[in-house]
Amino acid sequence: MINNCTKCEISSHRKNIVISEGYGTDILFISDTPRYLDNKTGVPFSGLVGNVFKRILSEVGILNISYFTLITHCYPNNREPSEVEIKNCLPYLIREIEEIKPKVIVLLGGIALRTFWGKKFWTLNEKRGKPMVNNNRIIIATYSPYYIVKPGSNLILTQFVEDMLLVKKVINQWNKIKYQ
Repeated sequence: MINNCTKCEISSHRKNIVISEGYGTDILFISDTPRYLDNKTGVPFSGLVGNVFKRILSEVGILNISYFTLITHCYPNNREPSEVEIKNCLPYLIREIEEIKPKVIVLLGGIALRTFWGKKFWTLNEKRGKPMVNNNRIIIATYSPYYIVKPGSNLILTQFVEDMLLVKKVINQWNKIKYQ
């Protein structure tokens, strides 16, 4: 069980395991790792980042059908997670996907993109905003919400909102086909 996980060295200095949360299961947002504030609260996308991210999702009209999780669930002290840490957390992510059964998976950032697809040579800019299919699910990659609040990120914010509108369009098309 993830609540008692001690597979990695970072488990010894975490404050909280950051547990997934959500309002619905049509869309699964997967980001890379918890940040400092997430570690304090045990909730993904805490503070300003979470407020801005969830406000965008609400304004687009998809917050109430979204679920949020991470590649790794322990705070790695402001660094990218190691391959070992990702490998140790991957079974939890796979189980979440199987249990939630999302129609659309949104990969937030390059680490999530490369972890999910196993393609180390892909960059986020190559795949951002281009729907892909995997196991009967639509996969869309975009920026991590942590980048949309950085100073000078107006272009990234605009592209992020465009990507969220694309997610809404894909969900609407999926539901339209499903109910015809």
